[in-house]
Amino acid sequence: MDGYEQGLLPFNILGRETVTRFLEQNSTFTLGDNSFISMYAKSSILLVRAATLSAIYRTDMWQQRAEIFSVQFTALDNLLSSFNSSLIPLSQNAPASSEYFSYAFVTHLTTKAAIITLHSKLRDISSESAEKVLSAAEACTDMIAGNISSDSTAHANPLLPSLWMTGAFAEHEASLNRLDLNNRKLNVVFVRTPDDLSRCDALIIPGGESTTIALLARLAGLSEPLKEFTRTKPVWGTCAGAILLSQSVVGAKKGGQELLGGMSIKIARNGWGSQVESFEVPLELNGIKESTRPFQAFFIRAPVVLELSSLHDESPITVVARIPLNLLPPSLIEENMTEDDPRTVVALLVCLHNKTTIRISMRFYYIMVFQVVLLVLTLLSGTDARRMRKSELHARQQEAAKRFQERAAPVTSGPHVERRSGVQNITFSNPKASEFWVDGSNFPEVDFDIGPSWAGLLPISSSPDETRKLFFWFFPPGPEGSLDDLIFWTDDGPGCSSLEGILQENGPFSWSWGTAQPIVNEQSWTNLSSVLWVEQPVGTGFSQGTPNITNENDLAEQLVGFFNQFLDIFSELKGKNFWLTGESYAGMYVPYVANFIYENPGIVDLNLKGIWVSDPVLGWDVVQEQIPAVDFVHKYENVFALSETVMAQLDATAEKCNYTGYVDKFVTFPPAGPLPLPGDSTEAARGCDVWDTIFDEALAVNPAFNIYRVFDVFPILWDVLGFPGSFPDVQLSPLYFDREDVKLAIHAPVDVDWTECSNVDVFPRGDSSLPPAFTVLPNVIEKSERSVIAHGLADFILIAEGARIVIQNMTWGGLQGFQTPIANDSLIVGGVSLGTSHTERNLTFVEVVQSGHMIPQFSPLAAFQVMQFLLGFRESPTD
Repeated sequence: MDGYEQGLLPFNILGRETVTRFLEQNSTFTLGDNSFISMYAKSSILLVRAATLSAIYRTDMWQQRAEIFSVQFTALDNLLSSFNSSLIPLSQNAPASSEYFSYAFVTHLTTKAAIITLHSKLRDISSESAEKVLSAAEACTDMIAGNISSDSTAHANPLLPSLWMTGAFAEHEASLNRLDLNNRKLNVVFVRTPDDLSRCDALIIPGGESTTIALLARLAGLSEPLKEFTRTKPVWGTCAGAILLSQSVVGAKKGGQELLGGMSIKIARNGWGSQVESFEVPLELNGIKESTRPFQAFFIRAPVVLELSSLHDESPITVVARIPLNLLPPSLIEENMTEDDPRTVVALLVCLHNKTTIRISMRFYYIMVFQVVLLVLTLLSGTDARRMRKSELHARQQEAAKRFQERAAPVTSGPHVERRSGVQNITFSNPKASEFWVDGSNFPEVDFDIGPSWAGLLPISSSPDETRKLFFWFFPPGPEGSLDDLIFWTDDGPGCSSLEGILQENGPFSWSWGTAQPIVNEQSWTNLSSVLWVEQPVGTGFSQGTPNITNENDLAEQLVGFFNQFLDIFSELKGKNFWLTGESYAGMYVPYVANFIYENPGIVDLNLKGIWVSDPVLGWDVVQEQIPAVDFVHKYENVFALSETVMAQLDATAEKCNYTGYVDKFVTFPPAGPLPLPGDSTEAARGCDVWDTIFDEALAVNPAFNIYRVFDVFPILWDVLGFPGSFPDVQLSPLYFDREDVKLAIHAPVDVDWTECSNVDVFPRGDSSLPPAFTVLPNVIEKSERSVIAHGLADFILIAEGARIVIQNMTWGGLQGFQTPIANDSLIVGGVSLGTSHTERNLTFVEVVQSGHMIPQFSPLAAFQVMQFLLGFRESPTD
């Protein structure tokens, strides 16, 4: 065969067309003459539809579908109210030929009742009614299970529609078909017979009813073939599949339960309780590269692992995911239960190398006790990373590095920086300043002197009862830096630490992704002037106190309060030329803080001169993410490497949602008038979220896909801050700024667990401020000497073309947008074109090639040169 054959159990006995008709025709599809059977058929259809919709549509979207599904839910409510009296008589009196129908539907009801319970608040379906379904279904299941005869010839080919539906086969098949296995075809097989199984290289046993699966396997002659399969080939078991793959089970149906075995675990059916005790938690899937962000897992009558051991010495069990005790429902936590209790295990893996064959085969079982749609990404994913191993390339690399350094020299020295003072340091007269002094000659892991600096916590007001404090780190200018200027830097989020900026972007020492140890940052902004990095707002990084801001004006007031406390101690900095800078969500912070200072003269003793925001949030999401997304993929088609089918779907969606041709039609120089939204939403109209679709498809092709720099592939570079790409990825613990020696060195609170982006909601009720392009940014540009908006052209989380749209729709200095086109190759750095640069009416817009979201990190030479221009150290941002 030309690729993998992927099996799926239980069996698709009815066939897809029948099941589709079953779902679409609702109550018009009947089974036989028995009225009870017909009732079960109808109710199962409704339950399946409800469950499907609950998975597809988010809670806040249900109301929009009310008019379409109101009839079905009314019928469901009526059926639920009559179930308690109808289920038991059926199990006692139905003819033998109907038992398989009733058993299948009752089993289906048992697995789906929890979903109705969880969503009862969305419709007039009471939890009491759902409880009746559950009680009656469980009772009927027990009775019928005891009456089924395993050797009955009348049921050799039973029709059991619930098995296919319960296993979410359409979703499994769709996920499997989306895999890119290095151009190998993946054939999905719905396993019904031993012949079907014999074609498969791997097997997935989705969730369902394990007793029913085992019974069907025996009737179909699959029991022994399945056991042999599990001994030699990869098998994935989810929920019911996990039960079947265990060595023993607690809580089996009357008469016991046949198991496939293969994994030395003891498992308890329904171990997490009944449907009404269902819950959901975010899980960290350890060791799964493409699942580095929490996975929202739903536990609905899920089994529980009671005991763990290994099959033998060569096949240890690896725990992939656990439920933290603090996330368990309190009713499920027992006294003396510890974090490593087997019952907290929800995903595990066993690997066995068969040494008797020439080709090493690997057998692994993923026992997931929750439904995982992305299961196949781990099971069969593969990524090629570009390798450069030929020795003849080394000379070229060395020569390129030499040319790079030669180009950098004119940027950081020479005639462009002659106006800078030769001040090397600042002496502070306030004795309190010494409490914040940092010894740069002996800093953890740094084998060179980073110079003197001051760091620590300061309150946001002078109130003696103030508990809210922001963490700062201040560096004076280097030998050629200006004494007359002070740069402020803040990072993104909201809630991400500015210490990322100091360590990986524009600070005096750099420890960036993949770097073995800290190195000197030749393009540090401290070579231009003093720089103040602040972790803000309250709740970010080491900062202290309870967040209470509701908008950007609140944030500005608190930050300016901090500035005043800072200047009380470091008073020699008063009156300096002040430059507010930041990136990403700082596109919100910086303009509002600048506007607050401009509109409140004298509120802080600093001379605000201008702003820099790179890859900033300036306008609506639909403008900065959705409109330019498909064009961005076309621009980098060979990077995204999406299939022709996916690209055709994206193009069709872009056309339907009025994204196609938007830039050519509306982004003109000068603009013809206000630019319209493409639809009825500032985020994405229904069915028009192409950005998330692209992200999902990109991850399927390249699990290391980085929204902050789209060129990244495996291997994912290690990061001392634990965030080297789209998702957190802690490869070395503790994180650098979470080390006690580092905390002590910078006077940070040692009891704080530092992460690059805080888990605290720094806007507890959300940020109610409008994007600054519609409010404060025009005023800030007009009152500043210079303002810079910079954008990396390889950034996907915020797209440069979207920033162009925002600018062309913004009015400042009496005109809308730029009046003349932005010229290509207009940003020259060290004699090389690194993008575009355009200036009109105090606003400079810069685009940097090959740079992602963090320009000072990815293109430090370009960032340094543009900052020289902002501070007035050069007449133009380009050579």
